[in-house]
Amino acid sequence: MTQVAAELKKLGPQLVNLKKDNKFAILVNTDSAKALSYMPVSDKVNYMTVLQQMYNALYDLNVEPDFVRAGDPSPSRYKVLLVPPLYSASDQELQQVSDYVKNGGQVVMAFKSGFTNEYSTVRDVMAPRTITRCSWFSLPGVHQPCRTGTPHA
Repeated sequence: MTQVAAELKKLGPQLVNLKKDNKFAILVNTDSAKALSYMPVSDKVNYMTVLQQMYNALYDLNVEPDFVRAGDPSPSRYKVLLVPPLYSASDQELQQVSDYVKNGGQVVMAFKSGFTNEYSTVRDVMAPRTITRCSWFSLPGVHQPCRTGTPHA
């Protein structure tokens, strides 16, 4: 035990202010998790199962993500943002994700995103324009990518 303590004391100054710089983050929104518990996708799929699938995929690739809250002031420090069902989100939170993509970030967004506002009131549009403007998926009558190029097949 004293040997370990001596080694830590010797290495201590080198470990001070040591910081990891993860390039991936998973956006967490507890309001969406709660809202989806009242409007479940199925008996076997909920917010946490999708979040777990995203985390497991990164784990299998040996990629360590940070967990950030929806509305985090600086998602731009990440190259990729994984978004479990962002079911209940304010227009500002959706705009932040859209701006992140416009500024070069990449998003993997799950289904059921943007369905309700921050008060869990169903939106009166099929999908919020802030999401569909910066996506390569299309909904009936909606497809406006925010970047030039060819979508991945």
